[in-house]
Amino acid sequence: MGSFPHHLLPLATTSLFLSTVEMVFAGLSLNVSPVIWIIPSVIIITFAHHTYILLLGSSEKHNDLRIYSSVPVVCGYILAFLWSTALAVSVTLACLLLSGIMKSTDDDDKVKIWMPIVAGISLVETIIVLYISIRSHQEMKRIRYSNKWRWRIDLTAGGSNPWSL
Repeated sequence: MGSFPHHLLPLATTSLFLSTVEMVFAGLSLNVSPVIWIIPSVIIITFAHHTYILLLGSSEKHNDLRIYSSVPVVCGYILAFLWSTALAVSVTLACLLLSGIMKSTDDDDKVKIWMPIVAGISLVETIIVLYISIRSHQEMKRIRYSNKWRWRIDLTAGGSNPWSL
């Protein structure tokens, strides 16, 4: 068990908490339009991604390349894109509801309050997930660069040199 990466733990737990709050408000607003179903889908993917990162980060050393491999970093960038899509959906629907162009199916005025909250949380989630992805990508590059210049005993051990006779 190594030390957990310090920049990931508070951001991942904050993101998980905000995702839970957004799930509540998005669940209350699902009757506005079927396109809102993208938000719970992104939240489920976020839970899976952050759970994987938290479990992997708590079991590996801080400088282990396994935490910062290409797959979690690319998935983080894809997740940031999905959150920006959820942000666009929630902002569009909030504007349509507040301008009166679109009506809720049950004529509940509380949805006009919930959609801007969902849009705000989507904005914060987009920023958090994008920041986690960028920092993880930088850390991956740093670890790969330091591993590139580290002395490797397995290549210089006696008898394993492919150029010797």
